[in-house]
Amino acid sequence: MMPMFKTLSIEALGRILGVVMLVAFLLGVGASYYLSNMTSALEENWEQQVRTSVKKNAYLGLIRQAVGYGGMIHHLKNYVLRQNPQDLIDANVHILQIAIVTNAYSSLDINDEEHRALADIRATMLKYRDALPVAENLIAQGIAADKIDAQIRVDDSVATQALYYLEQIAYQQRERDQVDFRASLQRLTQFANIATLGTAVLFLFLMLFFGWGIRRRINLMYQREVEDNKHLADEKNRIDVVVNTIVDGIVTINAKGRILRVNHAVEGAFGYSARELIGQNVRLLMPDPYRSNHDRFLSQYLATGTAKIIGKRRELEAVRKDGSRFPIELAVTEMAVAGERQFVGVIRDITDRKENDKLKNQFIATVSHELRTPLTSIQGSLGMIATGALGEVPPKIENMLSIATNNTRRLVNLVNDLLDLEKLDAGKMSFAFKDIPLSEVIGNSYYSNMPFAEEFGINLEVEGKGRGLIVKADAKRLEQVITNLLSNAIKFSPKGSTVLLSFGGEGDVARVAVKDAGPGIADEFKGRIFAKFAQADGSDTRTKGGTGLGLSISKAIVEAHGGTIGFDSNPGAGSTFFFELPRRSAWTPALQPELAVRNRPQAQQQAPYKLLVVEDDEDLQTVLAKGLEGFSAVQVVATVAQARAAMATNIYDLTILDLELPDGSGLDLLDGFTPGSNGRLPVVVFSGKELDAKTAARVEYAQVKSRDDVSVLVEKVKDIIRSIRGQYQEEKD
Repeated sequence: MMPMFKTLSIEALGRILGVVMLVAFLLGVGASYYLSNMTSALEENWEQQVRTSVKKNAYLGLIRQAVGYGGMIHHLKNYVLRQNPQDLIDANVHILQIAIVTNAYSSLDINDEEHRALADIRATMLKYRDALPVAENLIAQGIAADKIDAQIRVDDSVATQALYYLEQIAYQQRERDQVDFRASLQRLTQFANIATLGTAVLFLFLMLFFGWGIRRRINLMYQREVEDNKHLADEKNRIDVVVNTIVDGIVTINAKGRILRVNHAVEGAFGYSARELIGQNVRLLMPDPYRSNHDRFLSQYLATGTAKIIGKRRELEAVRKDGSRFPIELAVTEMAVAGERQFVGVIRDITDRKENDKLKNQFIATVSHELRTPLTSIQGSLGMIATGALGEVPPKIENMLSIATNNTRRLVNLVNDLLDLEKLDAGKMSFAFKDIPLSEVIGNSYYSNMPFAEEFGINLEVEGKGRGLIVKADAKRLEQVITNLLSNAIKFSPKGSTVLLSFGGEGDVARVAVKDAGPGIADEFKGRIFAKFAQADGSDTRTKGGTGLGLSISKAIVEAHGGTIGFDSNPGAGSTFFFELPRRSAWTPALQPELAVRNRPQAQQQAPYKLLVVEDDEDLQTVLAKGLEGFSAVQVVATVAQARAAMATNIYDLTILDLELPDGSGLDLLDGFTPGSNGRLPVVVFSGKELDAKTAARVEYAQVKSRDDVSVLVEKVKDIIRSIRGQYQEEKD
């Protein structure tokens, strides 16, 4: 090459050098242009990612602020407790804020999972928004704060998990963006170095100039990355603080059941430190049989999608580090983080709730037994005195006796209504459904309420247009509804007026109505007449007595039968309350009970019957024995053991059985009875508890203490004995 350069003229060498420099210059310009475009694109892409991340974090912060302390839930609870209208306004403002922020978040570049999480948050907030007018209405009714809180309580665990998921996604997205940015930045730096070295020989100053500019830009971007890393670390710390302040335990596991993270609430509840739990299988926190079955359930779900707990809320038991067990409420949801399937469990310690439920059940049991039994004795004794069964009542005490009888009835109704209300709220009210003629229920209700109507000077009439109507119902519960409607009509009708009980059917519906001649219902009271403890505010209404629970309980009973209840009323023109039930097939006319005459067999001239009364309350023993005096010999025992001994040595026509006895349950005696069979003892249950349908089918008759008067029980016992004795005599003949 050297001889060739020697043969070239200076002008040619100059031209070659010029061409080389021109090529180098063009290469440098092209390289610089490429680097400039790549740098701008990388910077713009990074700034866009940063802006999106900052917006997400800002929106999540606003959502957390709106639902956290000082936010919507805080103001809603303050409104229920303090009833400050400003709290209601603030709660609505925060709900609006959440709606605006979630819509803004949705406008960003987000995936389907994030859209679903936002939908969960909106759905929970809509429930809170719907709870606001309910709370406002309940406060206006004067309902206690704890009861309002129980009625408007909203399960916000789904929203909490959704928010936690969004925060995790935002953090992990930033980490992925940083990894991509570093890789792009590394490639760009390598290219810049090669371009700088390649063109430095011929165009050093120019390439140094561009290199300096590029380096400057790279340094600025690196500084931004350092600042962003610090921001991400601060954001992670903030998320950890928020999660650790949640009172419910949060456990995150992977698809193998290994614990990935826990919050402080889990540490406090189970007695483990986070270091002891992370990496362990979550079955460590479960007792058997959940512990031994957990891995199989998880594998089955991953393979088939069939969930046992995932996506549901269940009450289970958990086990602490010291081996002690405690009740929890568990909600498990699934999420995908960076393509990995993970599961989040929200754990709530419900020990206090279970203790409260236990105390409440003990209290209800005490009320049922310790109040109903003496009230039944008092009511039965007063009834016998008032009817002259124990001799003529002196005129001087008739008024006092009437006052005692009326107030005993009010107290009995109060206890019955409160116990029924508790059963309805707990979903434990039992129903013995079977096909029955509606006319039979009407007849029983008519006769049982006749004395009450006579006491108020009301003419009670019955009108039937469908004695062949059959309904599938619990006869006792329907009688309770009709009695409540008749009681209200009688109390609010003027003396000397008529209350009409009517029934009939049209199409597939059976209808029962009670029409009174009372003052009617005020327009402002109509909207809440079926609410609990609802009573009109007029002084006349207060003097009529009542708990304000009867119509609410009646509505629940009718709806449990698949029916509807309503009323027609105009102020000053009386009221008609009615309910409608699905109609069954027609009843055989020959079997229709007549309403006009009570069909009771006359006493036969034969030796007295013999009854066994199993009852531990001495006063009620006396009342029952007195009520059956002259009809049957009565032997009274107070325990299960005494009852078994008596049945082993005596033959009885019937036994009256209490269920709550000092040495056990009266149900233990039923295994020795076969109701209605010759040579066996028919049983009538008279207790403070209601029987379930299965147990009720095993006895001849069941009556709840204080639900009906002792005289009703006495007459029913007489009817059963006469009926069985008559059947036995026919078979014998």
